[in-house]
Amino acid sequence: MGKKQYPDYVKPRGKNALRFRRRITGSADYFTRALRSKQDSPASEIQREAASILALFEAEVRLRCATHPNSLSDVDLDMAATNFLTKHAIQPGQLSQAVVRT
Repeated sequence: MGKKQYPDYVKPRGKNALRFRRRITGSADYFTRALRSKQDSPASEIQREAASILALFEAEVRLRCATHPNSLSDVDLDMAATNFLTKHAIQPGQLSQAVVRT
């Protein structure tokens, strides 16, 4: 049995985990996200999750390259805000409570 094929930019990480890692064009930074799918997950599940992370990557590149606020669509801004809140583990309503307290 040969080595399992993964979608572009998806690599094994550790014993059973997967990660998406891609260099951001024009930068030394990498866009890295852990996949919830495991190495033994069905290929269709891994592909679907990789496609959704690729959409996040493309939105990140658009945000970094935007020179004018009007060049970003509402979808791009919503995706960036959702990604920020998820990345910092902020629950719905938690941010508004923190603002009211201060």
